[in-house]
Amino acid sequence: MKKKVLSCVVVLLGCWSASYAGVVYTNGFLNTTGSDIALSNVNWKANVGATAVANPASGPVLSVNDQIFWSPGVVTPVLVWTEDIAATNIVSIGNVTNFQFTLGTQNTNEAVKIAIKVNNAWYVSRTVFNGNGDNALTQTNKLAVQSAVWNTLNFISGSVLSEGTATNMGSGRVQAIGLFDASTTITNRLRIDNVIVEASPEARLGLYIIR
Repeated sequence: MKKKVLSCVVVLLGCWSASYAGVVYTNGFLNTTGSDIALSNVNWKANVGATAVANPASGPVLSVNDQIFWSPGVVTPVLVWTEDIAATNIVSIGNVTNFQFTLGTQNTNEAVKIAIKVNNAWYVSRTVFNGNGDNALTQTNKLAVQSAVWNTLNFISGSVLSEGTATNMGSGRVQAIGLFDASTTITNRLRIDNVIVEASPEARLGLYIIR
């Protein structure tokens, strides 16, 4: 007599969290060289003016004082930015909670905004951070990303840099972050330090098959 064999397949659905939670990017812009150097030393870039001139000799620079710095005469608008966040983490914009940075300005009329690149499109916050005009890094700013409102940022390095119109931020992976000086006049002294991006854990659905 032949034996009947009963096969059983058990399917389990499980959830786990992605590797990131809390701080997914931070930079204190350490410079131990004893002089101002290019932003590329900390994997940041700069584009200035309406034609988005890349990394001009006049700045912005990585200051000997451990900060991003640009001085009077740098043509606005200015975008300082990095792709490092994408190199170290796979972060969905839907999980980014806060963007924080420290700002020091010579005057109170600077118009600094937060910039984020998602799914090949740049966005800039409609929230403006003006600085307190004391030249010191005493103003810590934080933007709640999920409740923020956004404009498009028209940016092609070496071609165009301008703020666009209101838009809803798209979904997808964060590819770059930065800070945008939207001042309409020649900039004054401006300092940026302690950039921190925070995100919540991302729940993912897994499929396990046990035979």
